[in-house]
Amino acid sequence: MLRGALRASSRSEAPLLSVSVCGPLTASAVAAACGFWTRVCSRWSRGSAASGCRTSGRSHFSWRRMRTMTDDRGVPSRTEVGSAAAFGVATPAEAQQCGPPGKGRVESSADRAAGNMAAVATTQAQIEKVQPLRLKNGKYWNPWSSWTGLPTLVDFIKLWWNERGKWIYTDEIPEEYERHLPVKTPDLEVLCTAPKPGVLRSTWLGHSTVLVQFEQGFTVITDPVFSERCSPVQWFGVKRYRPAPCTAAQLPHIDAVLISHNHYDHLDLLSVRAIETKFSPAFYVPQGLKSWLVKNVPGLDSQRVHELGWWEETFQRKNDKEFKIVFTPAQHWGSRALLDNCRALWGSWVVAGPTKKFFFAGDSGYCPVFTSVGALYGPFDLSAIPIGAYEPHYFFRQQHVNPEEAVQMHVDLRSRRSLGIHWGTFKLTMEHYMEPRERMLSASGKAGLEKNAFFTLTHGEHLDVE
Repeated sequence: MLRGALRASSRSEAPLLSVSVCGPLTASAVAAACGFWTRVCSRWSRGSAASGCRTSGRSHFSWRRMRTMTDDRGVPSRTEVGSAAAFGVATPAEAQQCGPPGKGRVESSADRAAGNMAAVATTQAQIEKVQPLRLKNGKYWNPWSSWTGLPTLVDFIKLWWNERGKWIYTDEIPEEYERHLPVKTPDLEVLCTAPKPGVLRSTWLGHSTVLVQFEQGFTVITDPVFSERCSPVQWFGVKRYRPAPCTAAQLPHIDAVLISHNHYDHLDLLSVRAIETKFSPAFYVPQGLKSWLVKNVPGLDSQRVHELGWWEETFQRKNDKEFKIVFTPAQHWGSRALLDNCRALWGSWVVAGPTKKFFFAGDSGYCPVFTSVGALYGPFDLSAIPIGAYEPHYFFRQQHVNPEEAVQMHVDLRSRRSLGIHWGTFKLTMEHYMEPRERMLSASGKAGLEKNAFFTLTHGEHLDVE
């Protein structure tokens, strides 16, 4: 089965299978193989330049060597920071105390007054924009102490042993899905008209795919995935348990496509090709993805693909109005094959129009950098924040926030309204499919958020945010 899964399909873009294709334990053989190769590749990438910083018995980059790492030009790829609290880069002493809020913990109003509000008051000149670490072989690495590396073979074995019997995967759609997670056909007549002045419209199309329409007629779509499976091939891999509410071709005109990273549940080649064929929009991608996108999407003009690093910004005009698009950090990683992990960057996006601001978190573990994003570019009228794919959290916490951490992100970002995404579509982890929404609502209440400040939509539903 594994050998067959590694063969390329005529419709796929890559013959190799990534760890992110089938979830952590769709099959134990796949997990073990992927974990083994991840470990091997990680060791190859480190070479003799990085030894280890002991964290719970695991070897990772040492702070001293991280500090002296250089890029291909011999320039240090990480600058010394003025304030670790501003964006979560810790010194060795700070690393022992640094970490995200745990399950059920959200900062109190006093914490926010002392920490978040202080960051809000900080001027842009005082907030240094942290950059990803860059290894000598060109790979990217998260700079925060909350990131301790990719899963190893030992991690996968522990996961399999600790969670055996809890992983349930089925191609059947139970009747309760229809009751709890209905799928609505989007109101295309409404979506084909621009929102009223002072309104930002969002439509959730499943997982991390959100259609966002500004009042000036400017329309963006985030991480478009309309295929049945998030996989290199459509005959193997994680399958939707809720169908897409529409096809890419049925959407209203799209001006811009935002890609957060290259995992298959966020970058679907078939969907990108369909959008390019119908709309020919601008594509905004992280560093390292432009050449891949141009190569794999027929007819895509490279001049319409904008490749950005963290904190870089560009502009796009629509109806004589200018929209600023900024690529901001996130704590995650990227891979589309066994040997290309972390070759392309990952991150989040800010879209600032004349009157409204939108933030798309993509995929991320919790880290304090979102306080910096909120201070520099907030407050946001709407943020799309992941709330699912987190259990067991001891395994996924570095790359996926849980609902409590998602609420903290909402606070850090100074977001007026937030839409919960990255749930209710693909079975990627072990929590019950309704748990993300329930825990998010509970955490919102405990944090003292206003009713519906953090909300969810059903598949295909839209909401106008004033």
